[in-house]
Amino acid sequence: MTNRSIKSILLVFGATGFSFNIGNVIHEFGHAVADRMSGIPLSNIHVIIHPFFSPHMNIEGGIPESMIGWPDAAGPLANVAFGLLIFAILWKKRTPFTFPLLLWGPLACVQEGIGQIMTLSDHGSDAARMIAAGFPEPLLIVISILLILIGISLFGLIFPIAGISMDTPFFRRLGIITGGMIPYGLLTLLICVLASPNQQDVSRSYNIIGGFAIIAVVVAAVYSPVRWLVKRFQIRTDFQAKWSHGICSVGLMAVIVVLQLLFLN
Repeated sequence: MTNRSIKSILLVFGATGFSFNIGNVIHEFGHAVADRMSGIPLSNIHVIIHPFFSPHMNIEGGIPESMIGWPDAAGPLANVAFGLLIFAILWKKRTPFTFPLLLWGPLACVQEGIGQIMTLSDHGSDAARMIAAGFPEPLLIVISILLILIGISLFGLIFPIAGISMDTPFFRRLGIITGGMIPYGLLTLLICVLASPNQQDVSRSYNIIGGFAIIAVVVAAVYSPVRWLVKRFQIRTDFQAKWSHGICSVGLMAVIVVLQLLFLN
C-alpha cells in the first residue's frame, strides 16, 4: 500500500461518511417538508436521524390514507435532486476538497435506486406506499434502475478526483475504493452491535457494507468504459490526493455526524 493510496483511501472514507449522512438528512427532511405542505402540523412531525442507526420520521396520530403517495416520493426525490444539483454546480470547479460534496449525487442515485427496488414489498416503505397510492410498480423499477446506472456512471467520472487515475490497475482501484467505503459500513456495524438493541439497525449495517462492496467492484470495473468519455470530452483526471484533502474530508464527516447527534437524535 503506497503513501498515495492511503491518502486516497482517507479521502474516500471521509467523503463516503459525509455524503451518506447528508443524503439521509435531506431524504428525511424531504418527507417532513412534503408532510407539512400536505397539512400536518409541524408540531406533529418528529425527524429522528442517527448517523449510525436507521433514520426515521414519526408523525403523531399517523399519516392519513389520503396523504399516501407524493410525500413518500419526496424523500428519495429530494436526496437525488439536491445531490445532483450540487454535483452540477461544483463539476467545473472540482477538486479533491470538493470530492465529498461531488460524491453525494452519485451515491444518492445508487442508494435510492437500490433502496426502492429492495423494499418494494416491505410494508411501510417509501416504495410500498407509493405503489399503494397508485404509482405503477414497473415504472418505479425502471426509474430505480436508471438511477443506479446514472450513479455508477458518475462514480466513474469523479473517482479520479480522489487520486485514482484512469491508468491505475483494476485491483489497485478496487482496493482503494473498497478501503475507503467499506470501513464506514464496518464502523456503523460496530456501533450498532455495541449500542443498538434493534436488530434492524444491525441488518441495515450489513446491507450498507454489502452495498458499498458492490459499488466498489462495479465502479472499479467501469473505469475502462468511462475512459472514452474522458477522452471524448477532454475531462481532467490528473488529480492527486493530499493529506490535507483527506483530513478535510474526514472533518466534514465528523461535522455532519456531530450535528445529527446534537440536533436530530
